[in-house]
Amino acid sequence: LGGRLMSAHIQLANVRFFQRLGWQIGGEREIYAGLVHQPMCIGLPPPNEALATVRRLAAGVSARDL
Repeated sequence: LGGRLMSAHIQLANVRFFQRLGWQIGGEREIYAGLVHQPMCIGLPPPNEALATVRRLAAGVSARDL
């Protein structure tokens, strides 16, 4: 849809996992839904690049081959 940035509230136990996926710390820890969470964000590809990736995945190309 043309978004350039995705942000989320990540539970502390999952922060390292998201960092390995390319997410970055996006602020101070906070309480969210009664638990401590770390705001994080990741840049999104341009729409044409994202669509090309979706088409390759739909055609059976492994995400590892992208």
